[in-house]
Order: sequence, then C-alpha cells, then structure tokens
Amino acid sequence: MNFRKATKNDISIIVEMIADDEVGRTRENFQVPLPAEYLNAFEKKSTDGNQELIIVENESRF
Repeated sequence: MNFRKATKNDISIIVEMIADDEVGRTRENFQVPLPAEYLNAFEKKSTDGNQELIIVENESRF
C-alpha cells in the first residue's frame, strides 16, 4: 500500500466513492465536472496546517 497526501486530481474520485452509497447519495452532489464547492473545500483544507487528507493506494500486481 502507498500512503500520500491527496491532490486536486483526487477530489473527483473521492466524492464519487462517497456518493456511491445509500447515505452519500442523499448528501453528495457528484457530477462531471465536479461542482466548484468541492474543490474550494479541498483548497481550504489543504492550506490548514491542522488538516491533512491522505490517500491510500493499493499496489495491485495482477
């Protein structure tokens, strides 16, 4: 597994995964292109020294 800080390029897939369940469908607004509110929220979090969004990637070897 690989751990890394999230980037703007990750936000769309994160929102898509959150929106892909019963609860997420009722509160998230996944669409392409992604609404600016998600990117704005990411920018705000990424500049806050007390916040960190981490991505875990599975290094599949199929």
